[in-house]
Amino acid sequence: PIQRPFCVYRSDDENNLADAKDKDENVNISSDTENHTSLGDLLLEWVPNLFHREGVDATVAPIESATWSIQGIQPPLSCPVVDLWQCLCYPDHFLYVAID
Repeated sequence: PIQRPFCVYRSDDENNLADAKDKDENVNISSDTENHTSLGDLLLEWVPNLFHREGVDATVAPIESATWSIQGIQPPLSCPVVDLWQCLCYPDHFLYVAID
């Protein structure tokens, strides 16, 4: 597994970004194409009150109207985190995900 810095922020009631469960750390992610760690897998682990598994194939889906974005775009939950990190990390090498 590869370690990459990753941070999840959640909007609180006043629409200010608040750190979700103090999740600001290196994450072990698999770059193996067969067993990659997806954005949905990571969000399900870090904010399980907003995401769940559904269907026969157990894909990750948001609960109700949860939305997420990385640098202003909303990538699919099935997208590999390693690919997102390589393309969208900030100069401090963190991949920041905002959740509303």
